[in-house]
Amino acid sequence: MNRIYPFFFLSIAVLAGCAKEENAINLSPAPPAIQTEISFQAGERVFTANAVEDRPDAHCNTLDFTPCTGQEGECVPSSDVLSQWTAYSPAAKSFSITRQDRVSSPGFLINLWVPANIDLGVAPQEISNARLTLRDFQHVFVPLTDDPATSNGPIDLKSADDLRVTLTAIRGDQVEGTFSGVVTTAGGFEVSVENGVFKAQLRRM
Repeated sequence: MNRIYPFFFLSIAVLAGCAKEENAINLSPAPPAIQTEISFQAGERVFTANAVEDRPDAHCNTLDFTPCTGQEGECVPSSDVLSQWTAYSPAAKSFSITRQDRVSSPGFLINLWVPANIDLGVAPQEISNARLTLRDFQHVFVPLTDDPATSNGPIDLKSADDLRVTLTAIRGDQVEGTFSGVVTTAGGFEVSVENGVFKAQLRRM
């Protein structure tokens, strides 16, 4: 009987230690989810994009990040389309944020690709070799007469090597930052993007 008591008290001590360790881990929960949003200034106008396409459309506007299949011109995004719109790849050490101004019949779509290892948690951090793409569906940025070669479809404007991106905050899988630069069509039409700000709830791939 006397041999049982030491074992009993030792078991209680071990369980108490485990409970204490578990409570310590739970003291630092993940931050509440945030709404992903990108805003920027082009000319005298300020634009905001915080919507994703939630249904198949007559064209595929996911910038080829999501495989699309369909018949008779219909684009059917894969089931992982939401992750593709805010994706972080630990293997590639990069993240991509894609948003459009409206859920349906968007005027434009914006994609920001940033090569950064957010698991290091380094902020603020200046980023090199980031890429910005604006897809203009309804001539929001490019007047119809300035790019007649692509007047029958969406017009892509892409950044050069001088895009400036700064990561200002990293909290788990949430990132915030700023960006600015110039995007250009294949025909040479330029749009200056200034005062860009983004915040994103990333999904790991």
